Amino acid sequence: MANLNHDQALLTEQLLLLHKLDLDYPDDSALHDFGEAMKPLNTIALLLSTGLPGEHFAAAFDKRLGLELVLAKNGTPTSEDIADAKELFSRLYSPEVRRGSDLYPFVARRCRANVLKRVSKLLASVIDTGFNDDFSSRLDQNPSACEPLSPSTIEREFPRGTDTIIEDYTDKSLSTISRDLLDSIIGGAVASEVPSREKFFDIYISALALAHSRFLQQWVRLKDAGYQKVLRFQRCAAKLCRYINDDHSLIKRAKRLGPIKYRWVTDELIDIQAGTCDICVHSVTPKEALHRASILSLQQLEELKERKPFIVER
Repeated sequence: MANLNHDQALLTEQLLLLHKLDLDYPDDSALHDFGEAMKPLNTIALLLSTGLPGEHFAAAFDKRLGLELVLAKNGTPTSEDIADAKELFSRLYSPEVRRGSDLYPFVARRCRANVLKRVSKLLASVIDTGFNDDFSSRLDQNPSACEPLSPSTIEREFPRGTDTIIEDYTDKSLSTISRDLLDSIIGGAVASEVPSREKFFDIYISALALAHSRFLQQWVRLKDAGYQKVLRFQRCAAKLCRYINDDHSLIKRAKRLGPIKYRWVTDELIDIQAGTCDICVHSVTPKEALHRASILSLQQLEELKERKPFIVER
């Protein structure tokens, strides 16, 4: 029982760290397959995460007796958690759900607090940092920004969201397109309410296209004045866009694999009876977990280096 308590404490601590850091996977080729395998699991955890304080979710595959999905929460899953997971998987396998935007009604209800937070942070990255002023000034200083763009030039300038931009902005200038995209984000990202599906998709397309635009990529590559603001905007855009991009990838995988059994990790499964055994959580905040993670003995570092050399190197 002591070992189970220790494992549960470590799981809770790891969930805190993952939630706080929200790191992308390294691009090393050796980790590509691992990252691809983890992506649907991270997306499932994302879709179950309400954004309420103190709640963290995780998912894993159990392949010991065939493929089974294991869901976990840092605490006992509520009846609402269980019902929403059932609804999520039902939607994933529904023939009516074909793209990421089709899952948005579920996202807007289940992940309401998280959606509001990501919309609010995206808006703050534009307004509060002064990024919008630097953005306009830089466009004004670019003589070629006023030249009309052909479809092929639009494809080069905006590698993401290209079809929508070509349809709406052929023969318009880079300045016009870029300003309209930013205005669309500012106008749609009202921090006090969850956007409708149509409005969220508009914000998504604008954020996706602008964050990956050649204009912003060059700004960052040259490290010109204000590029840190661009990086913050791009990070916020990427987090918001996960609700469409990652959902779309998950839907495609679900259609290909078909229904998979899943189960929740509960106290009963590890033989912990309510009221008879307290689980000791070593860290109650991400900051405490980070502090504990930073204090490793030489032996622990050597073991970690042997098992996960890329972590130690970084």
